[in-house]
Amino acid sequence: MKRRAIAMVMALTLAAAIPAWAGQEDNSIVVGIGSEFSNLVPLSNNTAVSNRDGIDIWALYDTLFFFDTETSELEPMLATDYTVSEDGLEYTVHLRDDVVFHNGAPMTAEDVAFTYNLLPENTVIFSQQFSGFDYAEAVDDYTVKIYMEQPFAAFANAMASYHAPILCKSYFEEVGWEKYQEAPVGTGPYKFVERVLGGSLTLEAHEEYWGGAPAIKSLKFSILPDANSQILSLETGEIDVLYNPSIQSLMMMGENEEVQWDSTDSFMTCMMMIGGMSHLGTDENLRKAFYSALDIDSINEIVNYGYTKRADCLLAPGVIGRPDEGSYTSTLPYDVEAAKEFLAASEYDGSALKLICLAGSKEESICKIMQSNLQAVGINAEVAAVDGATHQATMQAGEYDISIYSTLPSLSDANLLFQQFDRNTANFQNSKFPEEDKAKLADLADATLTEMDPEARKELFAEMTSLCNEHVYLAYLYYDVNTIAYRNGLSGIHAISGTNYRVADWSWE
Repeated sequence: MKRRAIAMVMALTLAAAIPAWAGQEDNSIVVGIGSEFSNLVPLSNNTAVSNRDGIDIWALYDTLFFFDTETSELEPMLATDYTVSEDGLEYTVHLRDDVVFHNGAPMTAEDVAFTYNLLPENTVIFSQQFSGFDYAEAVDDYTVKIYMEQPFAAFANAMASYHAPILCKSYFEEVGWEKYQEAPVGTGPYKFVERVLGGSLTLEAHEEYWGGAPAIKSLKFSILPDANSQILSLETGEIDVLYNPSIQSLMMMGENEEVQWDSTDSFMTCMMMIGGMSHLGTDENLRKAFYSALDIDSINEIVNYGYTKRADCLLAPGVIGRPDEGSYTSTLPYDVEAAKEFLAASEYDGSALKLICLAGSKEESICKIMQSNLQAVGINAEVAAVDGATHQATMQAGEYDISIYSTLPSLSDANLLFQQFDRNTANFQNSKFPEEDKAKLADLADATLTEMDPEARKELFAEMTSLCNEHVYLAYLYYDVNTIAYRNGLSGIHAISGTNYRVADWSWE
């Protein structure tokens, strides 16, 4: 297998005419990223921070704790430590006393309490990401107490989430949400300079940063939605770093000694969301037929060049709380004859299954392979490759049979599985899965929120995974791979499993 065989890929020889490491002299870098950042100020509106936003959020802000994706451990950040009461209802957090915001204001417990008390205003993330939170209060300048209405096992990980970076209370009270979004202020290693929507985001080093001023003094993110433009920009030196390009794009690169790339297993899982409101929701044999028909190993080889691993659980290895291997029922294997038998026992009437995905994405290529697999066993399928807004609207309306997308736990916690069976969501309430199993899954999901014993909690997730795999309520393709490409001369850069890249750790040699 070719996975890991390529440690370095060189760019086209035309880059030789362009001076290498143009940012070396002034300690600047330009990072290419595939799409616009969704939200520069988490909690500022009723949307969630998206996975791609991690790299800019961790540049502008800090959180109380930081999740190290290589050790799967929480590390102190703005907080030095915390304690939790025996009943799980009260967290006492101690803070650093040497942190200043970008505007020079010192960070205190008042800023932390203010930020956390904004959480309930963002209903999109609150119930699932910060379940049980009641309110926070400053005890003294550098101590915060956080009170819970009920225990939430993932709350420690939530304190390291990119949904909850600490905002400046005094600046907010001075300018309000609109101005805060136009010129955000955090405690992170970089300060906001300028944003051109659809074009770029420019930041500069925060020289008063508590962790030490970053070596890179000017940081620019360049929005490059076209994969070919991304590669060409790296090859020609227009950008210095390419953030999480696809394996397909990297394999298209030519030879040039100025460029290299790195990859690692991701916490992200590429999954197939079953349309519970469609006829798949009522026909288990049809769900089993479609899943048994998929040659997932071939998909991994064709689309990802063997860099990804077949998934048998929504939660990727390394995610906190993931059930142990062998503790849950595995997924159905690829078996064409079994797929035909399941199909014969189903109520399938020959109508096309709608496979929805984002246009131009890797998932569109996957859907076309799936379409061929399904046709081979007698299932008609049509691919609907749509733009982001249409995809979101279609998902919310439940007007699909199978949606292909990649999902990443923003808390780096198995709480992601709870979110699929949160009984308060419309998609779950309206799904046509058997009511008995729906109730059981929802009850198990609720129990994972408040079960504070890590091993008992893993057993709950194992039971949920077994139910999903036995009846194909969820279906998975592979655990994804994270990549990063960059010009030689930059150090401190390597691929990580999550999205919490720290540009402040990078430097020119």
